[in-house]
Amino acid sequence: MSKLAAIVLAAGQGTRMRSKLAKVLHPVCGRPMVLYAADLAESLAKGHIAVVVGHQAEQVKDLLADRKVDLVVQTRRLGTGHAVTQAQTVFQSRGGNGWGGRRFVILSGDTPLLTEATVQALLALHEHERATVTF
Repeated sequence: MSKLAAIVLAAGQGTRMRSKLAKVLHPVCGRPMVLYAADLAESLAKGHIAVVVGHQAEQVKDLLADRKVDLVVQTRRLGTGHAVTQAQTVFQSRGGNGWGGRRFVILSGDTPLLTEATVQALLALHEHERATVTF
């Protein structure tokens, strides 16, 4: 798929986990969850990636420091839709109206078991159906 960009949502606190550690920083198989989402985004979007951070942003930023991603701080966490709009500034800096005719895959930073094959199948269905949005 051409002009594919990815937005990784990693700003939430994860209050239901009852932990002082941000949800995306919790390890799964020895790695923080957000790294699985970042790996997937890198394989799909080839450098057109924004990661939205918020709660414990500095720790998440440190984890992603060696990655080719643009970090966006969501200072007021007002939900998923708001987080996605925060990433628009990253894509505006690359020209266009912020979304620039790209297609976006939006990934949760707390989904370590999501595979590239699953997302590729979803993208293929999206294209086949000529959908505006696919969940």
